[in-house]
Amino acid sequence: GLIGDPVEVRCDASAIMAEAGGATIDINNIEVTSDDDNPAGLGTGAGHACLGVGGAAALTRTLAGGDVFKFGGKIDGATVTGTWAGGQYSTATAGGNDIQVDVTYI
Repeated sequence: GLIGDPVEVRCDASAIMAEAGGATIDINNIEVTSDDDNPAGLGTGAGHACLGVGGAAALTRTLAGGDVFKFGGKIDGATVTGTWAGGQYSTATAGGNDIQVDVTYI
């Protein structure tokens, strides 16, 4: 995009991280923020709630050049499935579900 182009950001509200042994844990309350409205990099609760890629835009911005969008959420320990163990958890591991992000020029 070009400086001055308006964009809408849509993103999944949740995701699942999995590890090779089959355990999973949910990530929920996913939010998005940008340097425009969160220059200090504030923590959870400072962003705009992601409502799913088919839902309303979580964030609308006019590109200013060097734009940065940041995403974050909460790992929900109450959602563990399988045998919880230390290890490498990723949305890319079989059984995981990634966070989809759509940026649309309007």
